[in-house]
Amino acid sequence: MIRPWGFRKRINEIRRNQKELKLEIKDAVDKAIDAMPGGYVIKPYLVAHIAEVAMSCFTEYDEAKVHGWFREEGRQEGEAFGMIKLLLKQNASSETIISELMSVLNLPEDEAESKLEEYLGQKA
Repeated sequence: MIRPWGFRKRINEIRRNQKELKLEIKDAVDKAIDAMPGGYVIKPYLVAHIAEVAMSCFTEYDEAKVHGWFREEGRQEGEAFGMIKLLLKQNASSETIISELMSVLNLPEDEAESKLEEYLGQKA
């Protein structure tokens, strides 16, 4: 019987194997492929290329982490720029703005200065 592989279903199964069964990625992939019915056309290919399948799953998993890091970095930049905008509206000096960024957002001085310069450069 020929059936589509069901990529998303298999990825979810691999993740479930990792989480619930505490399996390493290769073992989780092995288990998911072993669970596939023999009639799946792609199963022999996946069995023959198990290392690439595992690496593909691992890379996809890491991409999710990387996207999370970018979101966090964007959130932090938004906080800094929002604070700078507010302080500029209150006619705060550059020194005050840098001091507030360091104090409230726990930024090192050079990073606080850089954020202010970046913000002002965007407004120029």
